[in-house]
Amino acid sequence: MLYVHIGLHKTGTSTIQRFFRLNTALTERHGLVFPDLGFDSRTHGGVIASLRDIEKGDAAGEAVFEAIDGLADADGRSYLLSTENFELMAPQRIEMFAERIRRRHDVRILVYVRDLTRLMPSVYAQRTKKGRNLRDFDTFFAMTEDWIRFRVSEIIGRWGEVFGWEKLRVRALDREALVGGDLVSDAVAAVGLPLSVIEEAPAATRKTFNASPPWEAVETLRAIYAAIDAADLDWDHLGRNKRVQRKTFTEPGGDQGVVYKINRLEDACAEAAVAAGGGGLVQYLTPKQWSALRDLYVSEIERLNVHLDQPIHVPTEPPPMPRPFLPEFDTIPVGVRRDLAERLRVRSPVASLPGPIAEIVDTVLART
Repeated sequence: MLYVHIGLHKTGTSTIQRFFRLNTALTERHGLVFPDLGFDSRTHGGVIASLRDIEKGDAAGEAVFEAIDGLADADGRSYLLSTENFELMAPQRIEMFAERIRRRHDVRILVYVRDLTRLMPSVYAQRTKKGRNLRDFDTFFAMTEDWIRFRVSEIIGRWGEVFGWEKLRVRALDREALVGGDLVSDAVAAVGLPLSVIEEAPAATRKTFNASPPWEAVETLRAIYAAIDAADLDWDHLGRNKRVQRKTFTEPGGDQGVVYKINRLEDACAEAAVAAGGGGLVQYLTPKQWSALRDLYVSEIERLNVHLDQPIHVPTEPPPMPRPFLPEFDTIPVGVRRDLAERLRVRSPVASLPGPIAEIVDTVLART
C-alpha cells in the first residue's frame, strides 16, 4: 500500500511529517516506511519537481518514480509520501502522478481539512511571520475571501476524480473527530499502524510542530517588516530587492548570514512574547467574518460528503462576541509590549543585522 498525504496546508502537516521522519525505525518495525527518496527536505516535495522535469522533457525526472516503483519489491510493507504542496497540483499533473505511482502500488490518498474560521487566522499568522503579508488582518481578510485554498471541495475533488473517491481518506482537524483526540494518533491509524506506536515513540516527536506563534509576536514582526519595507534604503547594497521576505535579506554575493539572522528574529519574537506574558488567545475574526467563513466551510463539507463513505461532521458552534480590538503592534498591552521589546533588544540577533535594518527594528521596538 502506498499512502499519499496531500495536506491540506495549515492542517498539521509539519507535525505529521516530523513524527514519521523522526520515527522511521519504529514505524518500519510495524510495516510502514517513510522513504528517503534523496530529497534535501523533510517532505517529499521533490516528487512535484520531478513531475515538472518530465513535463519539460527531462527524462531524469523519471528516476524518482522508478525509485517509488522499487519500493513495491519489499514484502508486505506500506509506504507514506507526504507534502502539502500536492494540494496545489493541477488536474493534469495529478493524472501524471497517478499514472506513475499506480504502476506498482495500491494507492490511498490521505487529506485533512480544517474549519475555515480557524484556518484563516492561521494563514494570516503564517504569511505575516514570514514577511509575506504587511497588511492588518481586516485588509488581509478582504483580499483573501476568494482564495482557492478555501474551496476544499474543489481541491480534494481533483484527487477524487483521478484516483476514485473510494481511495480517499478525508479527515477533519477537529479534536472530537480525530482518533484519540490527537492529530498524530489519527495519522498513525489512518496509515494502518497500531496505536501502540504512539506509546513507543519518544514524547518529543509527538508534539505540535510549526504552530502559529503568539499573536504579539506576529504583530511585532509585521510592524518590523512594514517599517523595513517603507524605508528608503540602499537595497543595491543591502540586498537583491525590496520585497519583504526573509530570503531577500541577503548581502551582496548572496551571503546567507542575514537570512539566518532574520530567521532567528522570528524565533526570538515568539520566545520573547511568551516570556513577557503574552501568548494568550486573541480574537482576529469579527462576527461577520466568522459567519462568512463558517457558512463557506459548511457548504464545502456538504459538497464533499456527497462522495465520502464516512461523512465529515461539522459541530455546531455559536458565533463569537464582537471583537474587542483589532490585533496590531500598538494594541499589545503596554506592559507586555515593553517587556517583549526589551527582551528582543537584549537576547535577539537585532544588533547583528546590517546597521540600517537594525536601526529600523530598534525604532519599531521603541514605540512602547
